[in-house]
Amino acid sequence: MQLTITLSLFLVLSCSTKSESQEIRPSALAGTWYNADRAALALEIDRLLSRTKSKTPSCIPALIVVPHAGYTYSGSIAAPAYALLKKHFYDVIYLIGPSHHRSFHGCSVPGFSYYETPLGRVAVERTIITSLLRSPYFNSVRGAHEKEHCLEIQLPFLQRLYSVRIREIKIVPVLAGDMTAAEARNIAHELASSTPTDKKTLFIISTDLAHCGPRFGYVPFSSENPLRVRDLLRKLDMGALDCIVENNPGAFNDYVEKTGITICGRNPLLIGMALPLRSRSASLIKYGTSLDTTGDHTNTVSYASIAVCGNLEKPVDGRRGAGQFNRDDKIFLLKLARDNISSHLADRGGLTVNRSDVPAACLTSSGAFVTLKIGGDLRGCIGTVLTYEPLYRVILNNSYKAAFRDPRFMPVTAREFRDVVVEISILTRPVDISSIEEITVGKHGLMIEKGPNRGLLLPQVAVEQHWNREQFLLHTCRKAGLPDDAWTGRDVRIQRFEAIIFSEESI
Repeated sequence: MQLTITLSLFLVLSCSTKSESQEIRPSALAGTWYNADRAALALEIDRLLSRTKSKTPSCIPALIVVPHAGYTYSGSIAAPAYALLKKHFYDVIYLIGPSHHRSFHGCSVPGFSYYETPLGRVAVERTIITSLLRSPYFNSVRGAHEKEHCLEIQLPFLQRLYSVRIREIKIVPVLAGDMTAAEARNIAHELASSTPTDKKTLFIISTDLAHCGPRFGYVPFSSENPLRVRDLLRKLDMGALDCIVENNPGAFNDYVEKTGITICGRNPLLIGMALPLRSRSASLIKYGTSLDTTGDHTNTVSYASIAVCGNLEKPVDGRRGAGQFNRDDKIFLLKLARDNISSHLADRGGLTVNRSDVPAACLTSSGAFVTLKIGGDLRGCIGTVLTYEPLYRVILNNSYKAAFRDPRFMPVTAREFRDVVVEISILTRPVDISSIEEITVGKHGLMIEKGPNRGLLLPQVAVEQHWNREQFLLHTCRKAGLPDDAWTGRDVRIQRFEAIIFSEESI
């Protein structure tokens, strides 16, 4: 029978558009959110920075969390975090904030090359952005960056801090849309992987905290006493801030769900907490609310700044050659898959694995598929292409899904599981091709994408079906729900990958 593969990507972008083509993105905030006059804006920033009295961490910040309201409201909260950067220079600065004007899944990076403010232009790092756009987690969503305030509001601080040296800094603007916690972790590791090892890097997470009151559709409490409102706001916000400072994304997510707290930068914060920082330490620098400025306790927005220190590490990447997974590693993974399925069949809830018992090769990250066969026929197959989860966790997740969640089959029974043969395919990272001559049948798997349609077939499928290169492309198009000849179009993305394939019959 024809072997088809169920593709389980963490992310499918449904709001894909072509990149914005303008070279310079003019200020959308000058004259409203901050002063449009160059000299007056410079003076305003300098005064904010000079008035800071926060304690300075002894380490070099790798990440700061700052608000993004107009300077009248939150400038005094953001300034102490920026003041910590005065003695440190960064080659690359990631600006990560929520999208307020466009809805999309995953992250959007801009198509333009420069931001412009009254203080001058700031260069966007196009090389890193080009690299990020190869990932399914990133796209360039038309109109998302055009009027967005959460990133631009940070630029005058950087321009005054680094003055003429701002020309040496490359900015990577990232807007976060909808995503799961798992996707946020993968996105964080994509960002870390895209960072040149020889460059000093800073991450800036742009977010406000609770938006309370009828204006925002969130009224967690009511009181006519401004002092009482201030205390209740602080208690509400501190529940979230404690999770952020402690770097506990699970507790943070639970707190947001439980309280309904309206934190616009929830997903940027999840990305920030997932960044692989060794020796991470964090401090709350300053906290305040709009009530302090306006006196209005009916509708309020809260703000905070946080400094995080640590050393950014490149994620350990398990997309390796076959020679680096030895026979013992393969036996471990096959047994892991079988024992996990057996545990679920016995209603024990799945296998519990002690990380210290996992071989080093299986702790690295890699996409992988688990395939189940009976008598050579497919009985279930689920996989993950891109992930930064440890390989052993990928095998645990996908062995369960292959046995019980493949939509093409009924769940595997204990009786038939005795006849099941487990096969594992460990994937290399997909790479774009410019010519179909780069595809070798039997060596490469294929992934074809056009708009929201995406299909994947593993290398062994073409061999088992005796397909040539063109037939392999045709069937991958069908898997994507595209016309048979879609692979010939200019607007179709074709990627190839390799797989390390082994089964219980071959070990």
